[in-house]
Amino acid sequence: MKTVDVVPLADGGSNCIAQQLLVNVCIRVTKDSRGTDNYVQEARPGVVPRFLSTNTNLNRHRGDTAVLECAVENLGDRQVIWRKASSTSPITVGTDSFVEDARIEAEHPPGSSQWNLVIRDLRPEDAGVYECQVSSKQFRYLRHHVTLLVSGKSRFFLSDQVNGTRLDKPTFL
Repeated sequence: MKTVDVVPLADGGSNCIAQQLLVNVCIRVTKDSRGTDNYVQEARPGVVPRFLSTNTNLNRHRGDTAVLECAVENLGDRQVIWRKASSTSPITVGTDSFVEDARIEAEHPPGSSQWNLVIRDLRPEDAGVYECQVSSKQFRYLRHHVTLLVSGKSRFFLSDQVNGTRLDKPTFL
């Protein structure tokens, strides 16, 4: 026999028979005039966090700034955690940094779904797979990966004059 948890709804309505799945469905149990149980399934949108489509591959040069994008819809009171996939330690939780590296910060415009990891003055050792994760005991696999490639060449600009107009051309070392 399968068991389920009965969870009171935050809106004070009747109880739901809830299962911890990545779908958000409420099944309400009501009794008719004869005492028979009736089951009504309702979708409850807006509760399960969902990653929005963003760039998952970045190619940058040493010295550049990389913005690793992560956009989460329906975050609620959960936190966004950035970490390098090869490490268990967080880089950021929310906008708080957990590394002693002033080049790295989390960027979150208030009211937006964006939770970007910004890495300035890139170094070759910054290359790798990064993970944007939504903290949740209920939903274990809410993760978004971004691969960052860092070329060992530095980029700087040389200026030329053409017909009195200054042109900046990227030059690689």
